[in-house]
Amino acid sequence: MSKISKRELVKRYLELFNKYKIIFLVRTSSLTAFDSKSIKMQLRKVGAEFMVVKNTLATIALNSSKFSVTENLFFGPIAVTCSDDPVLVSRLLVKLCKDNNKLDIVGGITTEKQLDKADIIVLSQMPTQKEIRAKIILSMNITGCKIIRVLCAPRNKLARLFQSYARDNKNL
Repeated sequence: MSKISKRELVKRYLELFNKYKIIFLVRTSSLTAFDSKSIKMQLRKVGAEFMVVKNTLATIALNSSKFSVTENLFFGPIAVTCSDDPVLVSRLLVKLCKDNNKLDIVGGITTEKQLDKADIIVLSQMPTQKEIRAKIILSMNITGCKIIRVLCAPRNKLARLFQSYARDNKNL
């Protein structure tokens, strides 16, 4: 590989890394092209990018990006998965690693810290942003219904009282 093509690849990695909030590193031992394409398609559906990288060039790009790498996570055949939704992508990666023994999560990198495999598994068990929003809206709806019921209760009692007086006056 020529120096020019290496520079272009580092530039491409740098653009990819700076575009997203989190990077997951996955070891890909003897992954076939078909498997790789299938994984890419599944990850694209959730808004993530999957790319097998050259370790040295990826490390150079990471050190030039907004991410800081304190230890060398790039050894052996590595693929990066970049995303803005860490919970959804970590869920999918954990599922893919369970289903495919050719994949293994190495770690992850955010702008604040590095994640190990255990951190990513814990992250995958957290609720997604959509799930949190749905719970908040549901709790707001339930609370709103209760408030309306409490506010309307005295009026409803008065209405029933007037109805009973009206019935009693008709009977007289």
